[in-house]
Formats: sequence, structure tokens, C-alpha cells
Amino acid sequence: MFHGCSININPVALGKIMRRTDVPIGHVFRYVDTANSQGYLYAHLDIHGGNGIYYSLKFSKDAKSQQTATPMTFTATPSASNQLSRDVKIVGYYNFVVTLDKVPEVMPLSSITNASTAVSFKSDYDEKDYPHIYLVLGETIGQTTTSNSNRPLADDKLVLQLTKPFQVENIRMNALRGVPKDTIAAKRGTVSVNIYEGDT
Repeated sequence: MFHGCSININPVALGKIMRRTDVPIGHVFRYVDTANSQGYLYAHLDIHGGNGIYYSLKFSKDAKSQQTATPMTFTATPSASNQLSRDVKIVGYYNFVVTLDKVPEVMPLSSITNASTAVSFKSDYDEKDYPHIYLVLGETIGQTTTSNSNRPLADDKLVLQLTKPFQVENIRMNALRGVPKDTIAAKRGTVSVNIYEGDT
């Protein structure tokens, strides 16, 4: 087991109310208007795509601080959505925990249907020849094409790189990418999330 995505957290953000678009990387938030959002916890992941889609993990209502929670699903909010202008309260931060299997299992990405599977890809290694680990989130959204091909995004699976290097900015981590669904991957284990509440 190892902890990935060690992100430098700015504790000043904890307890603050801000627009959804301003949530820093690595933070957990709730929408202030809980009548519509039903009090779910979200974890801001990244911004991806030319149109600036905001991605988050969505947890069940009973996700608790100091416990390991498996995400319910991921959310993708286009930059034109009114949802991004809503106020949220920063209630904590998170990190990923990867539990590795003893023996990797080879499979196509299309066979992975949950948002808690860790995979690696052939010929994708770090400077020490360790395979990069990715969290498979699900199918990408939208009708635009990827920046380096003419494939519709619906033909891709969205993955989040958990092992560095990647460039972390305030609200963008640049760790998301679309990978063709027919790509063969090595299933490495499962991914869960530790939530640490700093203000409720």
C-alpha cells in the first residue's frame, strides 16, 4: 500500500467559502446550498480539456473524516455550467491510498467500470523504471476531440495519474488524460481516498 498524490495543501483555505471554480487542488468541499446538493462531499480533482471541464470525486453522505472512503463516482462540470458559480465551503483535504494486488491482471480499459481501480500501461515508467499508476475514473464526456487525435472523447476512458511527475498549480494538476477504451492495461489494485476534515 502506498499514498499517492502528495499535494501541498494551503491550510488557509480550510473553512473558507468560495466559488466552485476557486477550489484548490486536494481539497474537499460541500455546496453551501445543501437543499439542491443534498450535503454530499466532493473532492476537487483537476480541470481537463480545451473547454475547461472541472472534475471532482463525489462521496456518499456518510463519508467521514479520518476514514478511508471509496468514491461513489466522479462528476464532470463544463465551464459554462451555472454549477461553477455556486458557493462551496472547504471542509478538509484528501489523499489517495493505493492497495496493490500481488499479481497484476491484464485487461482492456473498457472492462473497468468503477472509479476505484488502479492500472498501469506498457512502456509508461518513471525515471527509476517503476510503472506510473493511474486511477480509472470512467468515460470522458463531451463531443469535442482530444488535442492529439480526431477520436471522439466518448471513445476514451478518463484516467488520473497518481504518481509524479505532473505539474501542480493552484486549481489545476494537469494529471488527467483520455486513453482509448481498447487500450490494454495492467490492473494493479484498488484506490481509495482518505478524507481529513479541517473545518465542518
